[in-house]
Amino acid sequence: MRDDEGLELPDRESARREAICSLLDIARDELPDGDHRSFVITVRDGGETSLLSARLALDATWLAQAG
Repeated sequence: MRDDEGLELPDRESARREAICSLLDIARDELPDGDHRSFVITVRDGGETSLLSARLALDATWLAQAG
């Protein structure tokens, strides 16, 4: 889903922190309905230039058979 409004942030580090915090919020709100899920946020400048991509992945794998 694309956010056409976005946020104006003072610097690159603020944009990085906001992207990471947003990923955590999204993952918390969108509880996984399976064992594999990936969330991605792309930070753009005022135009269409992508500056940062942040990804959070969930991979749940059973390591032993149930008893």
